Amino acid sequence: MSDLVKLDEPLPGRGFRVGIDLGGTKIAGILLDADGETRAEKRIPAPRGDYEQTVRALRDLAVDLAGSATSRPSIGIGMPGSVSPKTGLVQNANSVWLNGRRFARDLEAVSYTHLDVYKRQRWGDASGVRGAAWLWDRA
Repeated sequence: MSDLVKLDEPLPGRGFRVGIDLGGTKIAGILLDADGETRAEKRIPAPRGDYEQTVRALRDLAVDLAGSATSRPSIGIGMPGSVSPKTGLVQNANSVWLNGRRFARDLEAVSYTHLDVYKRQRWGDASGVRGAAWLWDRA
């Protein structure tokens, strides 16, 4: 449990963080600095019933919020339901268009080129950084 940190607490030695909440009717995003101060916020409608558009909307929101950061942010997404550790598929999501999909893989696929190139242009070479092309930064 020592790994758990409240979002509003500063993270010593950590930089900017983007948090995204994927809901059934809206997608909300926030950019926090290392002190936990809000630097940018944005809400957009969720593309209800359209899985591919939902994945693209998440990518676009992450890139938009990251553009206000002065260093490479980590990015995390909260979503309805859960991902089965056995199959990798979304299950029990009330946003039913997510169910049965390989959400993490699809986010990686749509985000790889766009986010990786963006990060390299904005903050320099991201090679060797674990999760550099993922929406989740596990570094």
